[in-house]
Amino acid sequence: LSGGQLYSQVSQQWVSSYNSPTSGNDEPVAMVTDNSGNIYVAGISPAASTANDFVTVKYGTSGIQLWAARYHNPDGQNDVVRGLAVDESGNVFVTGSISMGGSNGVQITIKYNSSGEQQWAKQLGEPAASPAAPGKGKSSIALDASGNIYVGGSRRFGSGQNASYLLIKYNSNGDSLWTRNYKGTHFLAGLGSGIVCVKVDGNFIYATGKSFDQNPDLSTSCFATTIKYDLSGSQQWIRKDTLINGSDEVIGMEADPSGNIIVTCDHGLNILTFKYNSAGARIWKKSYT
Repeated sequence: LSGGQLYSQVSQQWVSSYNSPTSGNDEPVAMVTDNSGNIYVAGISPAASTANDFVTVKYGTSGIQLWAARYHNPDGQNDVVRGLAVDESGNVFVTGSISMGGSNGVQITIKYNSSGEQQWAKQLGEPAASPAAPGKGKSSIALDASGNIYVGGSRRFGSGQNASYLLIKYNSNGDSLWTRNYKGTHFLAGLGSGIVCVKVDGNFIYATGKSFDQNPDLSTSCFATTIKYDLSGSQQWIRKDTLINGSDEVIGMEADPSGNIIVTCDHGLNILTFKYNSAGARIWKKSYT
């Protein structure tokens, strides 16, 4: 006790590590916890003959590894994990992209049961037709109270390799129930729109990311674009706020207890945060320099 302040001691409770079969460079990407305090980590892990595998590791509350599940893609070279979610029964969902035939254009979502046994793996997008990719953020997958899975990302279209928002809903068996797209309005080659974060709040799904559209004066602009859907995929509203340029990125999204949506972005050299109410009206916009 000093000057009326009480300082508590911080001590490390445990440390645990995962080492791939090749003792290569393992890279964690996403982490979540369940209601029992178990910890799940998903990332990229090298394998002897297949470049990188997906790896998902479950730890107990004392840090003991309970299981590790690897997803093997025979054609894998540039496989990337992007998101991780766990339901109330301990089922684990991992989403990312895999390369097929030398092209990195297939989005994949994998379900494991609470023991780490793979239940299904669903692919979307064929390299020769319309490649698909998961969202660039670490929260591009979300679950609703009924166990349905929502995965956000992007899908290329047209000869210029432009990209649109892509939102997919799967049921707990891995059946695709619907997909939704938002293309924006500016289609120069290399301008890729895509969902970064997906959030389920009650009976609604929110998807946010970056899109390329045109302002009323026809100048090209980069937008932080957030869309609200109901559980059937019907769009409720779309909100676009201007970023500075194509190098700006949407970073994250959360919902508060009142149903407001908060979206944060990098904005030039600053951090920009928006708050919207449940009807899509912007409550405030704050910049940190």
